Amino acid sequence: VLLLKMHLPQPMAAAAVPGWQGDRLLVYSAAGGPRDHYAWQTIWKDGNAADAFFTAMRQALLARYKSARADASAPRGVLKLDGPERFVVLTRTLSGRGVLCADTADAAFAAALWKQFTGDQPGK
Repeated sequence: VLLLKMHLPQPMAAAAVPGWQGDRLLVYSAAGGPRDHYAWQTIWKDGNAADAFFTAMRQALLARYKSARADASAPRGVLKLDGPERFVVLTRTLSGRGVLCADTADAAFAAALWKQFTGDQPGK
């Protein structure tokens, strides 16, 4: 809720998290960058709870990275933001119960994280 409240109204942030079942956060060093890369996998009680979080997180990322260009060709259930400050991929995982967010300092690292966790390339 705290992360979402930074970029969304409190009622919307609070409504997006009741079905949370757990998460894992992996952080990777971004040599020379002001912030490191991270991959955050969340798990939800069901697809509806994951949908609510995905929608809220999507809006929060768009609000946070206003200068980023959203990839209009990304499939449904995927948000891909390309720079200039960060490269972000948000996608549904784990048969609809998960949401993966990869937030990186460069596009190549974002693509590598995406491939590592989903076995595919972003936007395909």
